Amino acid sequence: MRTSFTRFMCCLLSAIVLFTLAVPHSKAASNATTLDAQHFKLLHTYTAGGKETTQYELNQSDQNTVYTVTEDSYNIVVQTTRNNEEIDKTVIDKNSKKIDYMQNNQTIQQYDLDDHVKVLPTDTSQLDEDTSAPTISSENQALSASSMPLLKSAYNSGVGQYGYLYGTFNTTYGDTYQVKFSVGTAVSVIVGALVGVATGTGLVLSIISALGSTVIADAIVNTIYGTVFAQSKHYDLEVRSQGEVGLVSKQTIVNAKVNNYQTGKSSWVYLRTEGDGRNWEDMCTIGAYNVYISKL
Repeated sequence: MRTSFTRFMCCLLSAIVLFTLAVPHSKAASNATTLDAQHFKLLHTYTAGGKETTQYELNQSDQNTVYTVTEDSYNIVVQTTRNNEEIDKTVIDKNSKKIDYMQNNQTIQQYDLDDHVKVLPTDTSQLDEDTSAPTISSENQALSASSMPLLKSAYNSGVGQYGYLYGTFNTTYGDTYQVKFSVGTAVSVIVGALVGVATGTGLVLSIISALGSTVIADAIVNTIYGTVFAQSKHYDLEVRSQGEVGLVSKQTIVNAKVNNYQTGKSSWVYLRTEGDGRNWEDMCTIGAYNVYISKL
């Protein structure tokens, strides 16, 4: 049974690479909804009776659609419901990797999992990463110098002192997921296929959001074709003020590299922050406050 990482990538994609989509469906919702981080969310996940169940929700303007994923050792089942009514269902056989898309308990279409989602090694040799260090100038900076690179500074007006955030980091990369779905593919098929390959519910959520699409009536409109992989920067941080350490912390910042083969565009997008969730400016002001209080 796959381990769920419900924290993984829950804070997703402030910038979304979109594919423009539209398709009719037998139980159509009249409005178009973007399958992105704002609308497509993880509700909860739990394990009971040897089965892992996860629910995702697509928030639409006039109604919400719930995708309930149930997984055991043999199958993955994705049930689409709206107003407690089943819209469709997708069943994936883990052994054969066959996907059955069903309506009213009848198979409407069959797919092969390997035709739609592939896991590839991530090539990091030619990444266009932003490795430049921030430029920070302050006449008081020398008072709180550290051997680590300076990342951020901020003034705490309440105590009249600057806080300086220093840190080092190492970088790790996740697998590359190549995703391809054609016009008219139901969202339940996309969710099921990704669950069948990706490790962790949060990762599934991130891939769907990163290669977000417009959905009309529970299906996509144009081909989704692209790759996504995650980059994690693991920071060791300290804030200094008045020559003393006021805060020590750890933080991991996760971004995704998204390559949209439909548009030919690539971009880095923010996914989430793990560990210390405070932003760097807040860390600076808190560290300055802590040093100030310690000197009273």
